[in-house]
Amino acid sequence: MKKFLEGLGLEADVIEAIEKESGKRLREAEDKVASLASELEKMRTESKELEQRHKEEIININKNNAVDNALMRAGARTLKAVKALIDTDNIVIDENGDIKGLEEQIKTLQEGEDTKYLFDKNQGFRGVFVGNSEDENISVEDMNYTQLCAYFEGK
Repeated sequence: MKKFLEGLGLEADVIEAIEKESGKRLREAEDKVASLASELEKMRTESKELEQRHKEEIININKNNAVDNALMRAGARTLKAVKALIDTDNIVIDENGDIKGLEEQIKTLQEGEDTKYLFDKNQGFRGVFVGNSEDENISVEDMNYTQLCAYFEGK
């Protein structure tokens, strides 16, 4: 750089001032680059932490939905009350979406003397499906005693 400036016909004291100023600006630029690099690394770390947190949130949402759906299918009367008795730490959802550890807990609650009242005994839909020609479509008025008993028992 010095030879270039001398070739332009500049005096030695001007060349020295230019070199001093350019060195100062170069150090400032290097400091700024180092600062930006550390800020970028900090942002990458924060991004990885946020990504991990969001993955955990998605897993928890999927797990809660799976528990809710399983409890509704099992005939739970109050989801909130039954969910409080479920140990979600022992429930695992694998990569195929299969739930492990939930059905056993629900069965234990359904069969437990102190918890079976939390579930309806007659589960599922009773009555006819509109538009389904396979249903008998017998009205309650036309049923005999045996049919009425079966209807009210959910069979």
